[in-house]
Order: sequence, then structure tokens, then C-alpha cells
Amino acid sequence: RAVAYQNLGKIKQAKADLYKALKLNPTPSTILNLAVIERKSKNYKLCLSILDKLTGDTQNYSRIFLERGSCLKSLGNGELALKNFLKAIELEGPTSFALQQIGEILISKGDTKNGVVYLEKASEILLQNGEIEKYGQLINIIEKTKS
Repeated sequence: RAVAYQNLGKIKQAKADLYKALKLNPTPSTILNLAVIERKSKNYKLCLSILDKLTGDTQNYSRIFLERGSCLKSLGNGELALKNFLKAIELEGPTSFALQQIGEILISKGDTKNGVVYLEKASEILLQNGEIEKYGQLINIIEKTKS
């Protein structure tokens, strides 16, 4: 139900359901869903502290690293964010999201050449997946970055 609430934009209800679910049965997926909601609510530090509860076998779940990387990037910790995005790629393979995040971090650190390479790889995946609108938006970012 919490995921349904989240998809409907009812974040308060989704959070309430997830906190109830955690009391009953703290599964890795419930913990991860709560971290996602906290990230979307811009509670990045809380998101990270929730993700830190996921250990052991769940560390192989690439989504954890994507979420952790997103929160770290939002908090301005590009180095740790990069490590997390690279770990997610190691576990899951390249995704347009992870590649774009890496590219943006590299560009923000002054490494425009390599940053654009990552953005171009991300745009290729978007095009292959038929995500034309996102592809167009990313191409615009690439062109602005190059000029």
C-alpha cells in the first residue's frame, strides 16, 4: 500500500505505512522503500541513516548504492557518491541514471571531457530504451556542456 501511496504522491501516508511495516517486519525492501521516500522528501541525511541499516547480503542489491549515491550527491559529497554509483554499475551493469549521475559529478569537479563521455553513454541507453524525451533533455545538457 505504501508504494501505491508513493506513486499517487501521497508521501505522508506512504511514510506512515512504511514505518508501521518496519515495526512488524523490517525487510530490506521496506527499509529501501522508506529511504527512497526520505530522499524524495529531501531528507538526505535520514535517507543515508536508513540505508546504513542494510547490511550483509543486501549490500549486493544495486538499488541501495543508487539511492546512497543520490543522497550523497545531494549533500555535496561527490567522491562518495561516485563510489556508490560505480558500485551500482558493478552489480547491475550500466544504467542511464548511474551514468548520468557520474557524468554530472565529474563535470562539477572540472573533468568535463570524461563527464561528457559518461553523459553520452547515458544518452545512448535512453535512446535504446525509447526514452526520447529524456534523451533529448540529456543531449541538450551535453551540448551546453561542450560549448
